[in-house]
Amino acid sequence: MVYNPSGNGIGNTILTPPGVATAFECCVLCWNTINCVASAFPSGCQLLVKTETLDGAPTSDTCPLGIEGYNFLLGPGVVYVGPCAVPPGT
Repeated sequence: MVYNPSGNGIGNTILTPPGVATAFECCVLCWNTINCVASAFPSGCQLLVKTETLDGAPTSDTCPLGIEGYNFLLGPGVVYVGPCAVPPGT
């Protein structure tokens, strides 16, 4: 799966942390990053991180800006749902 190709969603940004060698390490980093929606590893680590409050969304200690139902689509690379996302159909 990949991030929605039409953008990273309202109130989100993509971070590209250096020195992450594998998709698994990228996933672990996401789960240890506040407000991380998802991690992707198309050719390096990308973290989709919430930067604005999502009005009316549930929150947690790890996701104080909200837990969103992010639209993930099939595509190249490896994508893992992070702690601040609810995959479609759940």
